[in-house]
Amino acid sequence: MRPTISQYAEALEELSEHAAPEKVQTMIGNFWGLLHRRGEEKKMVAIVKRLEKMEAEKKGQVSVIVVTVHETEKETKQRLLLQAERLFPHKKVELQYVIDKDVIGGAVFRTDEVLYDATVAGTLKAMKKSLVR
Repeated sequence: MRPTISQYAEALEELSEHAAPEKVQTMIGNFWGLLHRRGEEKKMVAIVKRLEKMEAEKKGQVSVIVVTVHETEKETKQRLLLQAERLFPHKKVELQYVIDKDVIGGAVFRTDEVLYDATVAGTLKAMKKSLVR
């Protein structure tokens, strides 16, 4: 049975945590060689993303993707940041903005684990669902 991406990331982090920088470089080369021999090179991108996520979690950070219908102004970005901080208390929030023309109005806040839909379309869907019951 092959290790999962999370298991690979945790092992690599554990090995490199207290190692000298020159040793880390060698470890990464050896790790890449292991993935190559096992035919799992494609996992490297996901492993690096998992390592980045683990590092952010240690620092109490959360990356939130905000989806809106159009480019947001500075004042609106500030309001969206305040809303995201309320959604993720005790975390340092980092926003990334994405434009989606299918969003009628409002915004969608998305992380790897959470989706918070504060759009007009989402509200209309919720109302329709409750009326159909």
